[in-house]
Amino acid sequence: MCPFSEVVAHGGTAGAVVEFCTVIAVGAVFAAVWVRERIARKNRPMPELQDEE
Repeated sequence: MCPFSEVVAHGGTAGAVVEFCTVIAVGAVFAAVWVRERIARKNRPMPELQDEE
C-alpha cells in the first residue's frame, strides 16, 4: 500500500480534507479546460456555407 493509505478514503478529518481538496483540484482542471475550449471556439472563424450545385 501507499504510505498515505491512512489519509485517503475515510481516514478521519485528515482524509476528508485530502478528499475535498482532490475533488476541488479535479473540478478546477475540468473548469479550466472548459473555459479554454469556449474561448478557442469563439476565436475560431465560422466556416462559410456554400450551396452545392
